[in-house]
Amino acid sequence: MGHILDYDGKFINFSNKATDTLIATLLCLVCSIPIITIGASTTAYYSVMLKLVKDEESYITKSFFKAFKENFKIATIVWLILGVIGAVLLTSIYIVLNTKTIGGVFQYALPLYVIIFLFYYMVLSAAFAYIAQFYDGVRRVLKLSWQFVVKYIWSFLIMTVVDIVMWVIVIKGFTVFIVFLPEISGFVHAYLLNRMFTKEIKN
Repeated sequence: MGHILDYDGKFINFSNKATDTLIATLLCLVCSIPIITIGASTTAYYSVMLKLVKDEESYITKSFFKAFKENFKIATIVWLILGVIGAVLLTSIYIVLNTKTIGGVFQYALPLYVIIFLFYYMVLSAAFAYIAQFYDGVRRVLKLSWQFVVKYIWSFLIMTVVDIVMWVIVIKGFTVFIVFLPEISGFVHAYLLNRMFTKEIKN
C-alpha cells in the first residue's frame, strides 16, 4: 500500500499524467475556438504530450502556451494550407454522398476519397507533431510529413483507428467516456510519435 501511495508510485504517476493530459486537451480545445489557431493549438498539444510520455513535463499550462507562441507562425501557415486541402476533400466527399446519379462515376469514387482523406488526416497529425519536435520551414514540414506517414504507416493507422473508435463511442451516445477518451488518444499518439522521432534522431 505504501508503494502505491508513494508520490513516485505507478498509481500516482498515472493519475498525474491523466490529469495533465486532460488539462492539455482542454487548453487545445479552448485555444482552437478561433479556428485559425487550430494549427498552433494542436502543435502546442503535441509538444506537451511528447514531453509527458518522456516524463519531462511538470508545468502543463506554461509549457502549452510557450509552444503555442513559439510555433504560432509556421503552425498557422501549415494549418491554412492543409485546412484548404481538407475543405476540398470534405466538399468532394459531400458531393459524392449527395449525388443523385445512382451508379454514376462519383459513387465509385467514394472509397478513393475516403482513403485520401484518411491519409490526409494522418499527414495532419504528422505535420503538427513534427513542428512541435523540430524547427523547420513550411515546405520541409509539408514534404517530410507525408513521407513520415508513408514510412511509419502502421503506427499512423493505429493512431487513426483509435481516434475513429473514440469518435464512434461519443457519437453513439456514450458521453460518459468523453472524459477518458482524450487521455487514451493523446497517449497513443504521443507514445507512437515519440518512438518514431527517436528512431529518426538516432538515424
